[in-house]
Amino acid sequence: MLSRSTAECTTDHPISTRQSICIGMCFVSALVVTRSSILIAQSRCKLLARYRRFGDVTDLDRSISLREDELQFTPDGHLRFTNLGDPLSTRYEHFGDVIDLERSISLEEDAVKLTHDGHPVKPSRLMHLGRSISARCKRFRGIVDLKRLISLLEDAMQFIPDGHPDKHTLLNNLGDSFSTRYQHFGDVSDLERSISLREDAVELTPDGHRAKPSRLNNLGDSFSTRYEHFGDLTDLERSISLFKDALQFAPDGDPNKHVWPNNLGYSLSARYERFGDAVDLKRSISLFEDAVQLTPDGHPNKPTLLSNLGDSFSTRYQRFGDVTDLERSISLRKNAVQFTPDGHPDNPLRLHNLGDSLSTR
Repeated sequence: MLSRSTAECTTDHPISTRQSICIGMCFVSALVVTRSSILIAQSRCKLLARYRRFGDVTDLDRSISLREDELQFTPDGHLRFTNLGDPLSTRYEHFGDVIDLERSISLEEDAVKLTHDGHPVKPSRLMHLGRSISARCKRFRGIVDLKRLISLLEDAMQFIPDGHPDKHTLLNNLGDSFSTRYQHFGDVSDLERSISLREDAVELTPDGHRAKPSRLNNLGDSFSTRYEHFGDLTDLERSISLFKDALQFAPDGDPNKHVWPNNLGYSLSARYERFGDAVDLKRSISLFEDAVQLTPDGHPNKPTLLSNLGDSFSTRYQRFGDVTDLERSISLRKNAVQFTPDGHPDNPLRLHNLGDSLSTR
């Protein structure tokens, strides 16, 4: 009588030759896949670094294409699943496509989930996710995102040791977040926390570091904000000094080069309003002109820079009565209104200022 037999497999039996071959092939395959993902990741990072240095969007797009290839070769749960959202968040900063931003957040959330507490890359993954959440917060002014951002960065602070090369970046980003929350709610304790964190970030950032100008600028911004709140002249002078340092250290080709003269011009303009020294007014106009010249058409900051320059010419007209300054103010304010998107919160004020110049004429 024929009967069906069942095979039992226990760990006591030796592995057959065929099974050994299969296991060996799987092991080699896994090594090939892992090595492929590493090589792709290295190429992707080089392309992204080259984009950040030279600004060629082709390098950025190629980096994103390699990111997709890397996902194919990276096994589920593998710890190399890291920073894959970085080129997407960078492309979002360049073009403003929200799809890139949301995809970046999704990938970075997955990377954080895959990384256990105590792993040395945990802080950097939290920071990468925080960077993308911060961008979405700025885009949509979402309070939920802001709350989550602060929580993420505070978590990263717990995991990052003293002497870590990214600590100054984390301190700066957390300071930025508290500054943003101050702008939303006006709690002075958030402003004070922002200043403290940004001071630590500046202190830890070595001279010559590419982020040094932005750190100096951000700290100057906090002191300028505190001056506006309390009117303490010491804060205004400190902001002017920091903005000067940021402008001095900014390298040629810095994508934020337009920010530094604008902010220094803003603080000098505030000092002119306080003391009426025409030298400060003249210098602020020159700096605002530099900022406008350095900013390409279509840049989201262009309307603000045009508006600031127009306001300064209007102020000089009120001081000296030169009609040329009034005409220049009208032209700049028209351009500022033209480039400001519909629904932008600054649009009503810019329309009002333009109307004021026209009625003066």
